[in-house]
Amino acid sequence: MNALLSRIARRSLLPALSALLLALATGTSVYAQQFQYVYGGNDDEAGRSGVTPVSEGGYIAAGESFTPDGGMSSDVYVVRTEGDGSLAWSFTYDAGGNDSATDVEEVLRMIVIVRDTMVMVPPTPPDTMPHWVWQQRRDTIWQNDGFILTGVTDNEDLCPCLGDPSRDLFLLRLDRCGNILWWRTYGSDSSDEIGYDVDVARVGDGITTHPGDFIVVGTTQDSTTGSKRDGYLLRTNAMGNIIFDRTYDIDDSTEDDYFYSCDEAQYGKMIGGVMAGVGDIIVAGGTEAYGGPGDPDALLGRVDGDNGQVLIAGLHGFSVITREGPNDLRAVIERRQMNPGFIVAFGYITTAAGDKDIYGVETKECPVGILNFNNQIAWGDHDDDEAYDVHELSGAGSYDKSLIVTGYYEDGLHGFGGKDAFLQEINPFNFTLNGNLHIYGGAGTDWGWSVKSVKTLQPDPNLPPCRSEGFIVCGFTDSRILDAQGNDLVDAQDLYLIKTDRAKISGCLETDFPVTKYDPVIDVEEPEVETGQIDIETFPSYTETCQEWEQELCYAADGTRPCPIPACNPCVPPPPPNDTTHHIGSKLVHGNVNFDESGLMSFYPNPVERGDMLNLRYTLAAPGPVAVTITDLLGNVVYQSSNPDAGRGTALKVIPTEGWAAGAYIIRMEAGDRTATMRVIVTDR
Repeated sequence: MNALLSRIARRSLLPALSALLLALATGTSVYAQQFQYVYGGNDDEAGRSGVTPVSEGGYIAAGESFTPDGGMSSDVYVVRTEGDGSLAWSFTYDAGGNDSATDVEEVLRMIVIVRDTMVMVPPTPPDTMPHWVWQQRRDTIWQNDGFILTGVTDNEDLCPCLGDPSRDLFLLRLDRCGNILWWRTYGSDSSDEIGYDVDVARVGDGITTHPGDFIVVGTTQDSTTGSKRDGYLLRTNAMGNIIFDRTYDIDDSTEDDYFYSCDEAQYGKMIGGVMAGVGDIIVAGGTEAYGGPGDPDALLGRVDGDNGQVLIAGLHGFSVITREGPNDLRAVIERRQMNPGFIVAFGYITTAAGDKDIYGVETKECPVGILNFNNQIAWGDHDDDEAYDVHELSGAGSYDKSLIVTGYYEDGLHGFGGKDAFLQEINPFNFTLNGNLHIYGGAGTDWGWSVKSVKTLQPDPNLPPCRSEGFIVCGFTDSRILDAQGNDLVDAQDLYLIKTDRAKISGCLETDFPVTKYDPVIDVEEPEVETGQIDIETFPSYTETCQEWEQELCYAADGTRPCPIPACNPCVPPPPPNDTTHHIGSKLVHGNVNFDESGLMSFYPNPVERGDMLNLRYTLAAPGPVAVTITDLLGNVVYQSSNPDAGRGTALKVIPTEGWAAGAYIIRMEAGDRTATMRVIVTDR
């Protein structure tokens, strides 16, 4: 352990001291945006294939928590953090059996904000001077509307008739504070269904499918006979009602087929003068149709997003990448920044020596049958190495159009011990390794399951997209945690979050070293695919429990914590949906214009960004006194005004929010014998 710490210190002390000197010079926090933290109790927790930056700040990650209740059963475990890694909230969700989440995505709702503003217009004859007029400004924003999760549950009440209850895929819809909006399971009494990846649709035909639908891929298997698995695809509407579901059997084989990942296509190609393929669903996983039991081959497919069908001509189909030894694909994305419409997937292949190496493939747009390869890549050492997720950066320059890959890497020479989480950047031009491989963790097993890039918020939508400011990785670790004195803290496995800067530096246990790319030898098959459907049931029962976090994975070089750990903050629920659509006379206004039921006052925008003006309108039927008081939820007054002799009619009061903290506030207006009380949300910029 001492040798390990010495090696870590040599590699991380210099960048840590450089960052410290820079922070002291600029007066900023050293690790304000970089950290490595673990979350969970004294039981085993793990983060799976889902971590997502939240639009209003911070991150959300999902996985499982094993809690002893007469046996090691698992519950869904969800952690939401602030931008510095401090905990906003965390919950476990227990459906009664073994429950595990495999992916989480943010759900957004579109809001049109209507504002009245004064603009100067040029003179029109006979006028000779410009003049000011009131105009209505409409801005469209996307606001966090909670989260959608998928995974698997085996609640024993679903099918007591069987010796072992069947497992079912589930969808769990949460609001932004972790409260359950709805919970549904999908599957039959005689089959196991597992959801591995969920995507929020952005495309639909406008008849049966729409933007905001949920797309899930995974597997289905006969639980009574334990026979082969088939790939599974489910599409629901925003309430979880099924639009269609299909199973996929590669070459009518008696061996396993499975889907691990999906992405909705935003690009297509011209066929007969029509742009086809937009809204297709791209899937990746594996099949044993060619290699036999225990010897899967990598699988890529593309199906119709409106019905899940595999069409014979033009656009849709499946391809199998065959090679001696097991190989499969764990993550797939459609490129949208460079080579739009090209497909990228990552997983692993097996070397001649029997080790696993990281493998990635890039195809040209809209593959038809046998893949039209553009590039492929592999790297590894003499131990097992696997990729579990890939993400494309977005931004204004080519620097921010590369790919970032995570997974685990075993390296006895460079590693910390056992498996280590890694980040590797891929050059967007030629699909080669871009810089060194970065690894993170400790002496135990550290695993990266999911990665996303984190962008600097751009307040002006008219400016070009901004650069990535780093990466967020989710996984799990059972490395022993060190306290400030360097002592081991014995702890079980925990959910693991790594936040780095753009150079992939977190400021904690980490190192980097060069690796060598090679071109693997592969063959490609074009299989036949049979599709079918399964019977669906739902089961809404659940138990909600709460769980807090523990401590960081490591400390800074001087023995101090990398960043302060604020206490948990209560989550403030947003205004109800019926506060976002109102009629004003004959005009329909969509957005956050809020009206008191008495008609005394209205205000906008809501939420309001801290520092902006809050516009408060009120209408008096007769002259009289008016008083306005705004308090936070603890009753502290942040604004107060009074007018003992307000005039009759409608008036507009503009209230500055400079210096207010982000959160919820109560507006109270008193006018004669009438009182109106409403709530406004103040957000950080």
